[in-house]
Amino acid sequence: MEKLNVPILLATGRQGRRSEAVARHALAKAQEFGFESPLVDVKQYGKAFTINAGEPNPKIEFWREIVSKAHGLIIISPEYNRGYPGELKLMLDALYDEYEGLPVGVCAVSDGAISGARMLENLRPVLIAFKMVPLQRAVYINVAKEFDAAGQPTDPSVDKQMKGLFEQLQKFAKVLKAVRPALLRQSL
Repeated sequence: MEKLNVPILLATGRQGRRSEAVARHALAKAQEFGFESPLVDVKQYGKAFTINAGEPNPKIEFWREIVSKAHGLIIISPEYNRGYPGELKLMLDALYDEYEGLPVGVCAVSDGAISGARMLENLRPVLIAFKMVPLQRAVYINVAKEFDAAGQPTDPSVDKQMKGLFEQLQKFAKVLKAVRPALLRQSL
């Protein structure tokens, strides 16, 4: 059976980002679950997505290739001032048609009391506008309480939440995998 290609997108390039440990843990767990999961880091792209539209841009083409081959996507995003990082929005805005029918799970990271729930509340309509399929399941991590200094979870509920997200993503990806190529051909 072919492995599902489910990239993990680390959605912030901020120095000292604590969500990087969460992304690395999610990557290991996704691969353990059976996904083929490359880690895509917005930090690698810098300001690549602010270049004038229509100009050739190898970083955008690289992102297009990743998304076009993906059966699903997992976004690891911190909550900044009740929202998601600007780098994430720039990266998402670089494409449009390629997202259609792509199931996406979100892992919300914060050190606040509700663990990134406000970020996800703001991100979900954006994902829908891109014709993605945001999953009902999400992972909420209070990074200050649930991860240690070495970047490992201290709370077993983190892995339980991730497993639930992966299971739901797998179900949607298997169904949408069959119809997504047709959707993409119609859009492009």
